[in-house]
Amino acid sequence: MEDKLELGQNLEGQIVAFSLVDKGFFAHCNNILEPKHFEDGRTAKVWKFLQLHFSKYNTLPTPEVIHDTFKRLEQETYNQEKLNSIITHFEPENKKWLTDKIIEIVKSQNMKEFILKAARQISKPNPDYDALIEKAKQIILLNPDVDLGTFYFKAKERYAKYMANSENRVSTGFPTVDKYLSGGFAPKELYCWMAPPGIGKSTWLVVIGKNLVMQGLNVVHYSLEMSEERVGLRYDASLLNETTRDLMNNWEAAVARIEMHRKHLKNNLIIKEFPTRTATTNHLRSHLQRLLEYHNFIPDVVIVDYGDIMRSIHRYEKEYAEQGAIFEELRALSQELGIPIITATQTNRDSLEKEVITMKNIGDSFQKARIVDFLAAICQQPEDKELGIQKIFIAKNRNNIDSVLLGFHVDYAKMQIQDDGEVEE
Repeated sequence: MEDKLELGQNLEGQIVAFSLVDKGFFAHCNNILEPKHFEDGRTAKVWKFLQLHFSKYNTLPTPEVIHDTFKRLEQETYNQEKLNSIITHFEPENKKWLTDKIIEIVKSQNMKEFILKAARQISKPNPDYDALIEKAKQIILLNPDVDLGTFYFKAKERYAKYMANSENRVSTGFPTVDKYLSGGFAPKELYCWMAPPGIGKSTWLVVIGKNLVMQGLNVVHYSLEMSEERVGLRYDASLLNETTRDLMNNWEAAVARIEMHRKHLKNNLIIKEFPTRTATTNHLRSHLQRLLEYHNFIPDVVIVDYGDIMRSIHRYEKEYAEQGAIFEELRALSQELGIPIITATQTNRDSLEKEVITMKNIGDSFQKARIVDFLAAICQQPEDKELGIQKIFIAKNRNNIDSVLLGFHVDYAKMQIQDDGEVEE
């Protein structure tokens, strides 16, 4: 395996020289460069010394310290002029080019090494393909930028960022819900609706999706339970305020009305199905990448119906461990994409007898409740379902008030949800 940078002795020396005068540049390179990458042996030794010194003292050595160290170590072979040519000579205009070139070369080398290792693993019984995909993604997304966090006393910058994030919130379409979400869904957060089977989790996700689409937002709706056609019909019912039966009986009129909406909204809703318990967040990530490449489609919001019937990137023996991992991976994806992700989850059996479902009724893994930023429980007694009445209990709200009960009317046939405001109870 060829590990060398192949930049030539002069440019390799400039990497060292830049590092000594620019700690930010060193921080970039220190994450990805090893002594084995350098073609020139002396430069490799100097780079190794820089890394060791930094790890021990949390600072870079001065040129004087480097000279003293190598003079002592090399004795008769020590050459001051040659060492100076490595640690003091650099050309400022090369810095950006060098940074990009280092990333490009190291990515290429890591990918070659990965392909060889992957080939050996695939030849074995039951290879972990998801783990291999995750490793390949890490190589492709290699980013040496060092995020040092937020400096607290730079208050103006912090508030400017906070206000920008507030402006980037998108309305749920329900004024009462927006009130407790400080205006709507926020970037990089995971929102979850939970309920027993048959109460309306998918209905809520479709109606929310339709509300987002009507705002002109790009939405990708992933279905792991229903076909794309069936989900599409539900969106039709919600958009046109018609039952699916009426839509099918007069489908030409439905198509004409949808085309009228398309003129204003363009193609801003993508529905994609995956077989139950086959899709991981890597499958979603790959699909989103293809949407970008083939259609230049960038989502503002992703809906996943629903997280419980996905599969984790990694393998777990226990169901509850995998369930928690799935929601961790969904939240990580929302942070990576910088957009909200909305999903749903099942409740446990005890919830069937509850008038108000709370956080402790979440099914399979309580870890899901810890991970999500917002958790809304859909509560409905049998007699309420006949009347189309639902209550939403805000069981968790990381950034606002929780333990609030909200009232709604639901028309399942036409996929309509009406906001009735807060419920005093």
